[in-house]
Amino acid sequence: MIDHLVLEISEQIRTALEHEEREALMRETIRANIGTLPNAIDISSTSPIDALMNFVTSYTESIPEHLHAFNTLSTQADIDDFVQPFLSLACAYFLKPPPIIEPTHNLANTLEKAYLTHRLLEELNDQVLARSGAALAPLDMSMANIISYGLIGDEQANALDHLVLLSLETEQADKGVFEKRSVRKYMQQKKLAGWSDVLDKWPCFTKDMSVLLQIG
Repeated sequence: MIDHLVLEISEQIRTALEHEEREALMRETIRANIGTLPNAIDISSTSPIDALMNFVTSYTESIPEHLHAFNTLSTQADIDDFVQPFLSLACAYFLKPPPIIEPTHNLANTLEKAYLTHRLLEELNDQVLARSGAALAPLDMSMANIISYGLIGDEQANALDHLVLLSLETEQADKGVFEKRSVRKYMQQKKLAGWSDVLDKWPCFTKDMSVLLQIG
């Protein structure tokens, strides 16, 4: 299981946020580049830099809860053998980041690692949906990921996206779990019952981080 890794990730995120409080490097980067962000990032806040900083904080801080939720939900669905390799990889993005991410713990690099993880979970959720007829979680990070893509920049974000897709193609996960009768039954029940119980237990899935751009 990944619980101990999630604790390490939480600590790394806390360290990055503390570093940002001291140095304000991410804030200065946003200030310098805010005029070049894609038009899709609509900031109606009266304090756009604060709004973007609040978004980055929320986006990165949500990672541990999302990982913990996916870990629990995969066990409940009895598809651990498919999901766990990807969750382990998501943890590795933080704890042993790929060479395209600089090995520092500032908030800009933490945002890149968070983007990798959120994109991987997004693609993983789609994979489960395609193979079972029901998603593993009621996850919609599309707009939040678009915003992060804009903050990271086209070249680097494209490289991170490519890494996610390559990981999905090459990771050795047990696709046979979806043939189990218990899994088919669980997924069918989840498809019919909806997500109220999951949303009650995991409020991270109800939080639209893009609304942070409208506050201020």
